[in-house]
Amino acid sequence: MHMARTGDNGSRLYRITLCAGAVLLLAVCVYNLARLWLDSRPYLVHYTNTCTLAGLFAIAAGVMGYWTYRTTGTLAGDLRHAMRHHPHRFAVLCAIALLALIAGACEVTFAILLHRGAPTIVRTATPSPQEVADEARGYQPLPSATSHVVKTMNGKPVYDVVYTTDAAHRRITPSSADRPGETIVLFFGCSHTFGVGVNDNETLPHYFGLHTPGLAVYNYSVGGQGPSHTLALIESGRLDELVRDRDVIAIYTFIAPQYVRVVGGLKFVTRWGANSPCYELDDDDKPVRRGSFASHRPVRTWLWGLIAATNTAAYYNLDWPRPGTPEQRHLVARILETSAEQLTARARSCRFYLFLPPVRLRAQPPGPLDGSLVTIVDARDLFDSTTDPYRIWGDGHPTAVANQLLAETLAGHILDADAVPAVLGHNDASP
Repeated sequence: MHMARTGDNGSRLYRITLCAGAVLLLAVCVYNLARLWLDSRPYLVHYTNTCTLAGLFAIAAGVMGYWTYRTTGTLAGDLRHAMRHHPHRFAVLCAIALLALIAGACEVTFAILLHRGAPTIVRTATPSPQEVADEARGYQPLPSATSHVVKTMNGKPVYDVVYTTDAAHRRITPSSADRPGETIVLFFGCSHTFGVGVNDNETLPHYFGLHTPGLAVYNYSVGGQGPSHTLALIESGRLDELVRDRDVIAIYTFIAPQYVRVVGGLKFVTRWGANSPCYELDDDDKPVRRGSFASHRPVRTWLWGLIAATNTAAYYNLDWPRPGTPEQRHLVARILETSAEQLTARARSCRFYLFLPPVRLRAQPPGPLDGSLVTIVDARDLFDSTTDPYRIWGDGHPTAVANQLLAETLAGHILDADAVPAVLGHNDASP
């Protein structure tokens, strides 16, 4: 009889645990599925998150059905029995329930705080979306498109601009020569170089083209990307025909947030960069592509997606890792050097520049870098990027005035008579 009573005690505690877990799962699933349904922000609506929550919902519903079908007692009776015969286990169960209750209260509280007093930011783009999927870089701008983009904050205009792209998915540079000559200029980078918030004739590449009349200037920058996207583009072979038998001036504009885009930070992967190229260093200290972050790190991508969908993560602006660690600096340096090597191998000659503009978030630049492959142009102290007239109000991107100063400084370094000699490429005919 003692054995039977012990088994009955365990069975009752087991049923209580199942029931409590099912109730918790049901509450979490209903809450998060409602948020996914009501929230229009695309980075929250992940296929994996929705499937996970739906699966948990089904499990919870099954457990509740099992409880209803199999139990012969009442929940209150089982609770009293568990408190009397299993006090320690029951205390653990209560602690777990209390933590779950606190977590739920935090989610509700942070949801209220996030929406109370937060600025109302509206960004519209016609056509929308502005990007298309790309096998090499994950995504790229629409080809041969004219996009009208408007951003407002609390009803006040932030910018009202037009982005124009050519057939090769590049933003046009009005000051560029119509046809490529012996020397061409390639700009790589993120939204700062692409020119978010300014018109086609107000971007950094456009103003640089005014200082280099007769040269063809191409803007390969894409918002939200980093050095790994540039290397992936070069390795894809899409630039081969353009750079073959030409002298290339390559300019990469680097800012600190690009570190986490190379290593796959939480925000980057869960919002827009899951399909971006994932590079890791091999035994020879060379960057090797391992696919995308979603394909190479599926479990981490899935878990981070669940974390990023919470109000707690949004309230605390949760991100990981922090940018600019020694490991990140080394990885980015090797990616930039490999990009320079790859361009040099494809062109007649190549000068590769790493341009450091003034930005609010600062970190140590990539390094150490091989000076024979990459030349640094440091303009971080050129002006205060957080003040007018250099920063777009209600936005973090540089204004047309800032781009003019940056282009003038950059051109002064690159076009100087004492500039470093170009590195001869493999297909150069000269000895």
